Amino acid sequence: MTGSLEKSFEVKFDLYLKVQTNSKLSSLFAGTQDKCVTCKKTVYPIEKVAVDSKSYHRACFRCSHGGCVISPSNYIAHEHRLYCRHHHNQLFKQKGNFSQLDKHEEIKVSD
Repeated sequence: MTGSLEKSFEVKFDLYLKVQTNSKLSSLFAGTQDKCVTCKKTVYPIEKVAVDSKSYHRACFRCSHGGCVISPSNYIAHEHRLYCRHHHNQLFKQKGNFSQLDKHEEIKVSD
């Protein structure tokens, strides 16, 4: 005869518990509570642009005047609106002050 019919089917719980614990990587992609300031949708870490402790999607992080794509290194914020340096300077030079920037329509939030 070859082999024995007596097998051990004991489960090792230690190995199972190690698989269940969260690693740093899995906790990075766990649920997030960050909401995009522009579109109010959830911002996941892979698409997040954080500026002044506010979160934006990369696609939502745009100039308020021209819709240009901006980055955290080339934007100017004025009264909670984002501008690229070019449009900010252009609007400032038209009037000599920031009154042109203040003429944007207020965003209405519906409840």
